[in-house]
Amino acid sequence: MEQYKLKARFKPYVFASFRENVFQGWFLIAFAFMVGFTLHLLFFSFSLLIPDVMADLKLTHTQMSLVVSICVFSIILSRIFWGYLSDLIGFSTTMKAALSITGVFSLLRGFSSSYELLLLYQFFLGVGLGAVIPCLSNLVKNHFPEKSGLATGLYVSGFPLGEIISFTLVPFLMDMYNDWKFVLRLFGLWGLIVALFWLLLPKKPKRAGDGEKMKEFDKKTLVKLFKFRETWILSLACVFVMGNYDTLCTWTPYILELRGFPSEVSGLISSMLPIGFLLSSPVTGFLSDRIGSRRNFVFLLSLLSGPLIFFISLLQSFPLWIAAFMSGFSLTGAMTLIFVMPLDFPETRKLAGTALGVISAIGNVGTLTFPLITGLILDVTNSPLIATLTLGLMIETVPLIMLFSKPVCCSCQVKT
Repeated sequence: MEQYKLKARFKPYVFASFRENVFQGWFLIAFAFMVGFTLHLLFFSFSLLIPDVMADLKLTHTQMSLVVSICVFSIILSRIFWGYLSDLIGFSTTMKAALSITGVFSLLRGFSSSYELLLLYQFFLGVGLGAVIPCLSNLVKNHFPEKSGLATGLYVSGFPLGEIISFTLVPFLMDMYNDWKFVLRLFGLWGLIVALFWLLLPKKPKRAGDGEKMKEFDKKTLVKLFKFRETWILSLACVFVMGNYDTLCTWTPYILELRGFPSEVSGLISSMLPIGFLLSSPVTGFLSDRIGSRRNFVFLLSLLSGPLIFFISLLQSFPLWIAAFMSGFSLTGAMTLIFVMPLDFPETRKLAGTALGVISAIGNVGTLTFPLITGLILDVTNSPLIATLTLGLMIETVPLIMLFSKPVCCSCQVKT
């Protein structure tokens, strides 16, 4: 009887704790969305300033290419380190360090007085940005074990919003101020504000959530992750998915201009890619949680992507806009689910940050190489049709890759 009374008295506290934990989780996802938004805002805003930066600092095209590429290169180099660190000491502490680096060096870019300084600031900005995906995967693992698809989709949808704001706000600011350094300082200030918010997040009592640490970092678990076939299957699929999407964002405006579209129209049609991204991440994440196998979703979305990419060089008017939108939707829907799948397997779930660090780092190899391949094809053939056909055929390797993947229904069914 006394035990029953004790349970009755304790029950309100259990529900209060549950509500608090749920609220904290959704608050962190909202903040993760803001971090994803900031990542792409800081990265893509710079590409719109390239002509002004080159003219002011008197840079060659080769130097400018290195300035852009070194940020991606440092993201690739740092992602595995940040993922390992987030597994070792917790995602919250790791994000505080990474966002501090991001904020400082994003602001310093606006004070670049030479090529060498700009190169240095871009490198360290990439180091900070490299932490976002691996750290936020641990956030999802700790707070949303049964809704990992939806939670991942929600924070990933911050990425395309950063692209959309960059593409619309930077030209407006340049028309108003005509100063690329001012634009970078303004966005750098935003990066510092986001870092400050994360630094000021209150510490919670120890629980199976934020700040979860590995008391013993078992080398066998790490070795198992790298030996696990799924790690490399997802990494290879990520190369083609990320490479295709980033290449389309880079080259679609030019491809459409080669087809005879005015630059204003080609820019608007190209904006359908990130708009498709914005919608696809939460939708595919939610559906994969509710319906079943993420592998099948990735298979179908990537299979659909090939013809859609090719149609960008064939269609006119409204069907062209739909093809661009659906290309962005299908590619990024597949990418989102690839980011979720390491949370579905016991072999990668324990070291989710490290796994996502490896997968996304290898995936960024596609971001580096696919635009170069497309540019070479356009140089040789001057044919948008051949360029999009090549990209379409490349993405069709992903369904073949996914045939070798293990079917898992969802993370809530995985016993860890």
